Amino acid sequence: DRMTELRRVEADNHRTTKRNYAQAMADARRNEALRLARVKAEQERINVRAQETANARLAGLRADYDRLRNQARTGVGSARGNQPVPDLPTPAFDPDAAARANGLSATELSLAERYQCSVSATQLDELISWVEAQVAVRVND
Repeated sequence: DRMTELRRVEADNHRTTKRNYAQAMADARRNEALRLARVKAEQERINVRAQETANARLAGLRADYDRLRNQARTGVGSARGNQPVPDLPTPAFDPDAAARANGLSATELSLAERYQCSVSATQLDELISWVEAQVAVRVND
């Protein structure tokens, strides 16, 4: 009787352990699915926000470029194409000297080249912001 009782207790303990293990595995799967869904949703929010921000900044650059291009067509420096704007005074120093030495003077670039440089700089800035935001996502919590 004693051995039968010990065997029954051992079998009950084994079934309990198996149930607890199965429950722990189910909880772990559920928690992992929730974690993955949270991370994916957070990353998607970052992607959407980054895309919207980049599009807005690039649209602003394009609007400025189009405005400047139209101004250049209607008359350099004039508000309506028929009134010259007085010259600005020459600066006391040349802040562009180092850049010009490297062939990067903004005054030597065309409007289209300056626009392309601005677009590239904006894209790189947005990419850096996107990477920083993605890295900040807590993926293991």
